[in-house]
Amino acid sequence: MAIDQDTLRGRRAVAVEGERDRSVLEAFLEAGAKRGRWRTDWRDVVAIIPVRSSPDVIKAANAPTVFGILDRDWRSEDEIKVLETTPGLWVLPRVMIENYVLDPDELVRLMPATRREQFEPVHQAIVSELDHWLQNGAMWKATYELGADYFCRDKDDQPGYPQGLRRLVPVERNRARELLEDWYQRLDPERILERFEFHLAAFRKQSNPYHRCIAGKDFFNQVVCKALNDTFGQQTADRWIADLLTDPPDCPVDLLPILQAVLS
Repeated sequence: MAIDQDTLRGRRAVAVEGERDRSVLEAFLEAGAKRGRWRTDWRDVVAIIPVRSSPDVIKAANAPTVFGILDRDWRSEDEIKVLETTPGLWVLPRVMIENYVLDPDELVRLMPATRREQFEPVHQAIVSELDHWLQNGAMWKATYELGADYFCRDKDDQPGYPQGLRRLVPVERNRARELLEDWYQRLDPERILERFEFHLAAFRKQSNPYHRCIAGKDFFNQVVCKALNDTFGQQTADRWIADLLTDPPDCPVDLLPILQAVLS
C-alpha cells in the first residue's frame, strides 16, 4: 500500500499495521506532549498512517521520509535486530499494540476516577484468565519458532500445504518429497510440545507477562472487553480502547525511545 504524499503536507509518515495502532500511538503521543516530553504541535510533524500488514509497513519504511512501527509478534531478538537495520523501522517492545491495554495495573490508571472504585471485578476477571493465555502465547511462540504457523498459509514466495504441491507443474517427484518432508518436520508434535513447555515455563517467570507473553489482540477482545462490559456496560472492543485512551496520564516508558525518534 503506497502512502499518498499529497496528504502528508510536508509531514513525516509513520506506517503502522492498522487503525488500532494509529489510535493508540496518537493517544500516547498526545499524552507525552502534555507531559512536556516533546513538542505539543507533534501533529504538524508526523502523520500516523495505517497500512494493511507488517510486509506493507516494512515496504513503506524503505521509502525516504517514511518510518514504520511493527508489532513485535513472536519474532526472535535476532529477527528484530535484522529488521531494525532498516533506518526508520522500529519494532514495538510488546507483542502487539493491544498489549498496552491488558495489564490491570496499567488499565486502572486509564480509568476515570468515578470507575476506579468499581475496577476490582475487572482486575479479578483478567487475572483469572492469565495462565490460560500464557499457555496460548507459549504455543503461538513455539509454532512460530518452528515455522509451523505458516504451514497452511498461501504466500506467493513460500506457498504452504497444499498450494505448494498444487503449484508444481510438472510434478517433479524429488521436489514434492522435499516439500512434504519439510512440512512434516515443522509439524513434529514432540518438537512443538517441547518448545511450548520451554516457553510456558519462561512466561510464568516473567515479572509482567502482559507485555510479551500474551497475544494482545485476542486477549483484549475476548477477556478484557468482556470484563469491562460485565462491570460497566456493553461496548465494542474498539470503543473501549478509544475510551481508555481518551486522556492517558503519560506515554508508557517502553514506548518513549520510539516516539522520541519519530519526532526527532
